[in-house]
Amino acid sequence: MNTQYRILQHRLRGAWLNYLAEVGWRKGAAHPPIFQDFKRFGWGPYDSGDSQIDDLQAGMLTEKELIRISKKPSIPGWVGAALQTQVHDPTGLFLLQRAAKADPSDATIWAALVYHLATLLGNHVGDESELRSLLGNAIEYWNKLEPMNCVPAYFGAYLAASNGHCEEARERFLYADGCLGFETHAPILRSWMLRAYESALFSPFSARLLSHSRTMGSLHVFKLGKRLLEMPDRNESTVKGCLKLGERIALGHTLLDELLGLNLQKRAWETGILQRNQEAVGRIEDRRTRCKSLSQYLKSPQVAGFSERRWVEFFDAVFQIGEGAAYEELVRREGRLCLARRRWHGR
Repeated sequence: MNTQYRILQHRLRGAWLNYLAEVGWRKGAAHPPIFQDFKRFGWGPYDSGDSQIDDLQAGMLTEKELIRISKKPSIPGWVGAALQTQVHDPTGLFLLQRAAKADPSDATIWAALVYHLATLLGNHVGDESELRSLLGNAIEYWNKLEPMNCVPAYFGAYLAASNGHCEEARERFLYADGCLGFETHAPILRSWMLRAYESALFSPFSARLLSHSRTMGSLHVFKLGKRLLEMPDRNESTVKGCLKLGERIALGHTLLDELLGLNLQKRAWETGILQRNQEAVGRIEDRRTRCKSLSQYLKSPQVAGFSERRWVEFFDAVFQIGEGAAYEELVRREGRLCLARRRWHGR
């Protein structure tokens, strides 16, 4: 079944769902969701539950919006829209392949295609043999464009592991370990998603929150490291490589990246294959505690009354300096304001 036919089939099957998304999704989250929807149901990078899932699903671009974006001559718009399609929607793959054909020299496009194909493969969506072939070709092309970037090499190991080729996966993993760069292209891809949401007339807050909520490759390479650590014949080189991979992931743009990287490092030390470095393990736990404390700050009284405009400013800072730094600046700024308020009222 070719891609064009799958797109048509999906559109016919999904017409009713698209209508529901247009008039209000499930428990009342509007499409597009607005600040009051997220505030009413509760939101945060590490919250869970049906209400937040409703908000995020209501934030998926509808068929009408995807068609409108696809008609515009904007490669960033195509890629940004593709990354926010539902996993069973073949339009995402169609738009990414179209973008790669239009500008095959842009490594960011190939990174997006690799992430999308890996997601489809991991969710068993579509013909798996076709997906493996497409993913292998996309990884190879990305690697040619950025031979010193270890991320496509890690995805080569990920694909080998998913094919059941454990020895090949280890070899590719150790090759990736020796590469110098670690470029996921996540900040650019999130800015492209933001552009797609803005072109679909989402509010500034919703566009920023939804663009930020997407993981970019870090979860896949984390799963690769986790899988290698669980192999019964793992050795010292593999464990050291997973420690290094964890350090690389933890340098990502979001707190989720940092937590995934720290979790992988923790798992590597827990294998017992390396002589335990208590100081290094202690630093990992301290950073994990810091990440969780920063994320919980969203629920604190100090920020409960933030206006939509204030949250837009916060997410703009996240896009510029990263989530961890933006949280720390938020805590420092609000802490100073709270102290000033107490002093003022104490006069």
